[in-house]
Amino acid sequence: MTYEIFSSFKSHIIRWPRHLLMVGGLCLLVACGGGGGGSGGVAGSTTAQKPTYSLSLQTASVYANGKPAVLIPKYDIGSGQLTCTDKTSGSVVFPATYVPSDTPVQVPLAADANCSLIIYYKNTQTVRDELLQTNPTDPSATQLITVTPMKVVVTSVNLTSTKSVVLSGESTTLTATITTTDPASQSITGVDLIGDDATSLTMEKTTNPLVYTYTLNKVEGTTAYHAVVNFKDTRAVTDIPESAPSNTIPITTKGVSLGVDMTTRTNFTATLLAADSNNVSYVLVTGGTVDNGATALKTAELYNPQTKKWITLATMTTARYGHVATVLNDGKVLITGGNDGKGALATAEVYDPGSRTWTATSKPMNLTHINHTATLLKGNGQVLIAGGDVSDKKAPNTDHSTDIEIYTPSEDRSTSTNGPFAVSTLKLEEAMKGHTATLVNNNKELLFFGNSIPNATKFLSVIDITATTAATLTNSARGTIDISALAGIETNYLKRWNHAATLDANGNVLISGGFGLSPTMMLKYTPGSAVAAGTLSKVKNMTINRAAHTATLINNGSILFIGGNTGSSKLSSIELLDKSGVFTQGNDLNSSRSSHISLLLPTTFGQSSVLIMGGADLASPVPAKMSTEIWSCDLSSNCQ
Repeated sequence: MTYEIFSSFKSHIIRWPRHLLMVGGLCLLVACGGGGGGSGGVAGSTTAQKPTYSLSLQTASVYANGKPAVLIPKYDIGSGQLTCTDKTSGSVVFPATYVPSDTPVQVPLAADANCSLIIYYKNTQTVRDELLQTNPTDPSATQLITVTPMKVVVTSVNLTSTKSVVLSGESTTLTATITTTDPASQSITGVDLIGDDATSLTMEKTTNPLVYTYTLNKVEGTTAYHAVVNFKDTRAVTDIPESAPSNTIPITTKGVSLGVDMTTRTNFTATLLAADSNNVSYVLVTGGTVDNGATALKTAELYNPQTKKWITLATMTTARYGHVATVLNDGKVLITGGNDGKGALATAEVYDPGSRTWTATSKPMNLTHINHTATLLKGNGQVLIAGGDVSDKKAPNTDHSTDIEIYTPSEDRSTSTNGPFAVSTLKLEEAMKGHTATLVNNNKELLFFGNSIPNATKFLSVIDITATTAATLTNSARGTIDISALAGIETNYLKRWNHAATLDANGNVLISGGFGLSPTMMLKYTPGSAVAAGTLSKVKNMTINRAAHTATLINNGSILFIGGNTGSSKLSSIELLDKSGVFTQGNDLNSSRSSHISLLLPTTFGQSSVLIMGGADLASPVPAKMSTEIWSCDLSSNCQ
């Protein structure tokens, strides 16, 4: 009995704490309002604070591709997100973007669109805050925006000139005439005149608000101009400044105009390079002297025919004058020999137009060369070096005057055993100075002409260069020239130097001028049916005896004779010899010059232009700069 009472009492004692815990938990639930808020509400109940919000359109009218629509979102709590979709396709034209309240939002539109504002906010009445959102179709937070097509206004400009070809010193006026389909809505802010040489000029207003003019008082060679009209659409629907270009017209100096000064130098080289990736054919100028050979120049520069400006290059590896520059098949330029002011040079170097750097050849030439010729043999890319003052510093008493060297580009590497230069088995028949070397007969033969060496007996020769390695080019390559057209004393016509040799439009070589016994008579070498077996004939007398001049074949087949020396004075005169053999007197140079260099520049806009540089007849003391000139001709008219 006693045991049963004790067991029952023990059981009650064990259950009491459990009952107390249950009662306490129930009290806690009641006090806290169940599993939700203390008031006993449910999530999202009307007791949660709701935002007040709206979306309004500030812009009165919206035009396609004009000023953007301006929307004003407003809300008091949470975060606002704005989205716009195309009314027709439903595609998103303004992606969902969080926008602050009371801040204008610009929405560019091209067609009707539906825009809606959604507010995301939290219900803070619950134990854990819930993220709620407003109804995206609520009329107070949506806007249907109607976009009105905008009238397209076209504005253009046409450029004309009083003269497209002007004489040196003349001026020409360019006129820009503006046309617009709605003048009242277009505000013209100015017209710029742009040249292809990078010049930018501001055209002047006239009494007509749609006409602007500019007078060019100086034209150098050929410059292509176009006008650009700048304007603003003043309609309320748009405020975007715009511009429109005009047609392009070339303005060319007929005759000779002054160019941009180059660095003073004489006895230099000037070489036209192949066009680069921007279609610019630069002129490379190297070395020279300013004090009659006491010192040599190491400097080099590039001339840009499009901008008509000079660019200073890194200096060469060796200062030199009396050297020769030869463009190789890969566009690089080989510089050989010359004099550094201390003596003759056997060194050579290569200019890379891509990197604009100079690199000495892996080994020098075997002999020194001054005032020689260095001709590219285009068939295999080798260069044949001959004539001039030739010597061997290791054996100064040995006669090397008739030796020929061959440069092979593929051997210009540090691993080459013998280097890129090799003395050829072929020799000149007689030493030659003051001579020319001209490729003829589709680059199959090389014609040497002229000799200034006293008591010389050989004034012309031709060689077959179809076999052009140093080992295989032997004396058997020497050809023959038929001179039977020169009878008796006329053979004196051969005895000349400092002449010009020009490959004409028919593939013949025209020999003109020079110093000698009878240099006024022009001669012509005509290749024969067999290689290195041509004929020499008389052409006609020049109207002016000139030596140390230039004779340049221009694009219409005429040959342009520039400057030179009569033996007692330098010349400023220019003549053209057309394909029919008729001489025409041209406009004179601005400065008399001889021993200068003339290069035909690439044709632009139907204009033929020749860049004329330097000359040996400098004033004393030597000027700080050396002038250049540009001869130009419209090929559709008579050149002068």
